[in-house]
Parts: sequence; structure tokens; C-alpha cells
Amino acid sequence: MYVGDRPINDSEKAAFFQAQRKALRAMWRAGRDELDVSPASVIPDLGDWGLTVDFLIGAYEIAKDLDSFSCVDWYTAAGGSDFYCRQGIGTLFQHSARDVAVQTDVTAEKIRWGGQGVTVETSEGTITAKAVVVTVSTGVLASGDIEFDPPLPVKKQEAIQELPMGHYFHVGLQMSKNIFGTGADAYFNYKVDEEVDGSPKAFGALTNAGGTDLCYFDMGGDFAKHLLEAGNNAAYDFVVSELKRMFGNHIEKYIVESNSYDWLHDPYTYGSYAAAKPGGFWARDEMRENIADRIWFAGEAMSDDDWSTIAGAHKSGLIVAEEISEVL
Repeated sequence: MYVGDRPINDSEKAAFFQAQRKALRAMWRAGRDELDVSPASVIPDLGDWGLTVDFLIGAYEIAKDLDSFSCVDWYTAAGGSDFYCRQGIGTLFQHSARDVAVQTDVTAEKIRWGGQGVTVETSEGTITAKAVVVTVSTGVLASGDIEFDPPLPVKKQEAIQELPMGHYFHVGLQMSKNIFGTGADAYFNYKVDEEVDGSPKAFGALTNAGGTDLCYFDMGGDFAKHLLEAGNNAAYDFVVSELKRMFGNHIEKYIVESNSYDWLHDPYTYGSYAAAKPGGFWARDEMRENIADRIWFAGEAMSDDDWSTIAGAHKSGLIVAEEISEVL
């Protein structure tokens, strides 16, 4: 962690950890006591390290600021370790599904479930089946891009609204030199001193991914949305300006290649993973309920403890597959 243009010192580190503990303790107590309220409503004043802790707990981890998600929802999330697949996550899943007939670039447009079984109208024709597993994000469900005939039950529609997608923006930089001096898969953060409309103005970084000098710089919450809407390489410019501020103007010569992706406006996602609104924790249980033994929902938003992760999405699909097998 950096403070300004230098590594954090011991006294600053102690102050930061104390502020972080205060925040996590307040959230933990609220979650334990089933207080379905926002972290912002229970976390005490954290002083000089407040914005940094806000960013690391909220925007960086949940893709939402501290006034926009539920302490109970946060409390249910399982801890764990992240590991990177050197060949890429797409390669991993292509390998895992190598014996499965998969057709890509097909858009589901309407799901009819009023009679026997279901029919799914797609851009490549109609599929008829006994049941369907809907694995799109809650952002896609809320958008109405997939029409349900008849409409989904009101309680299900309300649950979708209570599990909105967050805002997250990755900027990837391939570096020719490890300017951070870290080992493989190491995190880099810095003290946050600015905000935009209450959202911390900062990035968190995963450096030297897999020992390749590939780095991910992640913005989250409303600040990420602000960058996404600004366009014109606003996120790249922000990341590079922050790196220059910390490491000097010469760092730009070490950037070999860059890439970023707009998940907010992607029609297959409309945002970045779902977290329950304050008061909306009930929505995850509701989304896990099938409709008329014909429509099941799976994905990270339906995971009971690993939501927001690929692992949670995968396990949710396995659970639903077993349920359908038992019912049908």
C-alpha cells in the first residue's frame, strides 16, 4: 500500500488496520444480528482512512458503495482465495465443456411457459423442453430483453429488482517491467483522498498476474459508473495519471498494451455481479425458487455463499441440475 508517492509506514499501517477493523466489526455485528441495512448506516467515523476503507470493502469488493448493499448479504458471503488460470478463464471453461455441444452467439428472446413444458424463442429458432434453466444476470432479467409469457410472478419480479448489478471496470495493462516489485498475483492499493459524488475515486490493482507482468486495475461503485459513462478512455487516463502520481511520469514507457471492457452497457450483463440492496436480502432465496417446476434460475446471484464469483455460478448450476433431475 502506498501513501502519496511512497510506501505506507508503520504508524499509517496501524491506523489503516484499526479503521478497517472498526468497519468490518460493525458490518459483522449487523449481519450476525440480521440487520438488513447498509454498511454506511452502521460504520462509525473512520477519520483519515475512511475513504480508503470504504473503497476496499465496498466498491472494490462488492462493486457498490457502502450505502447500496446489505450487511446481511455481505455477511453470508464465504471467504476464499482467488487463483488465476494462466491460459485464461475462457480456455478453462472450453476445456471443461469439451464434450458438450455448445452453440454460441444465440440470443434468447422469449420464454413461453403457459402450457405444458416451455418453449424458448431464440435468434436461431425455437427450442421446446420440459424445463429451462435461466442463467443470465439479474441485469439482463431486469432489462426485459428476455420476455416471459406469461410474465414472471410479481414476487420474482420484485426479487430481481432487489438484486441489481453493481458497477465495476477493469483496465488491463501489460507491462514490460514489474514497477510494483511484487511477486505473482499480488495486490496493490493506496490511500484514497478524493471522492466523486460520495464514491471513492480510486483503483485497486492485481499486479503481476501469474508472473506475467499483466496487471488489472479495478474501479468500482458509482465512480466506476462515472468513468464508464465518460468514455473516451477516461478509465485508462485515470489509472495512468494515478500511477504517474505515485511512481513518476516515466512509468508510461513500461506500458506495452492496454485493454478495458464496458460491462455496464454489455447486453449480456448490464453490470457486474449482483448484491442485495439494503432490505433486499430475502431476494436471493426467492430467486432460488423454481416456477411451476418449469423455470429454474441459476448463476452467481443465486449462490447462497459464493455470490459474485465464477465458483458460485458454477455450483449454483450443479445444484439446479440436481433439482431438475429429481423433479422431472
